[in-house]
Amino acid sequence: MAALDSGDSQLAEELVGKLGGQFPGSARVERLRGMILEARGDWGRADALYKKILEEDETNQAAMKRRVAVARGRGDVAGAAKLLKEYLGTFQADAEAWEELLEVYLQLGMHRQAAFCAEELILANPQSPGHHLRLGELLYTLGGADNLRTALAYFAGALELTDGRSARALYGATAVAGQLQGGKPGERLEAEEARLCQQSASMLVKLYRAQCPAKLPLLRELLKQQGLEAEAPAAK
Repeated sequence: MAALDSGDSQLAEELVGKLGGQFPGSARVERLRGMILEARGDWGRADALYKKILEEDETNQAAMKRRVAVARGRGDVAGAAKLLKEYLGTFQADAEAWEELLEVYLQLGMHRQAAFCAEELILANPQSPGHHLRLGELLYTLGGADNLRTALAYFAGALELTDGRSARALYGATAVAGQLQGGKPGERLEAEEARLCQQSASMLVKLYRAQCPAKLPLLRELLKQQGLEAEAPAAK
């Protein structure tokens, strides 16, 4: 929340005071008081106020979210993760909260937990290519043959949802090829997976040829390093 200068802070207090007179005991008004405290950087008093609201109504959704904001404002990333988990234990369908928890886990370097959040986001909105792409990238980061193969499936899902126009998903598929090409038995690309990776490479070349041809030599070299052909082989 943006900081308030002294004049704005005083005006905000006056307005909230008037609301408090009209609506005594209102949790919404108390939450506004807490947000003024947040804007001043008075995290302790703001958190205490939100806790008081929750003592009277333990499922007050807005107050729970404000406690997360306080933790993040303090720089307590682990605390924010704990509060978000508690919040999602009650409000499991809140996709924005899952997305925020994913980002918090990434700040903590907890990629496996972040991947779980990405799975929840896909369940909430299976038609979002961004969610498929994010999970693919997280699985790729975790590494290991099984995660890489699953990552390729999610990159393929992102490509299907974007009609093959996602450069990030195309790069993701070719990166998987670079990791698994020539791997140990049982860790190599299957024929269909190899075909998908090669098709992704060809689509990247087509994209670069149309939009930034000057960088085509760099792309071709990268694809070569990943064991892929820059151009799809001609049909026999």
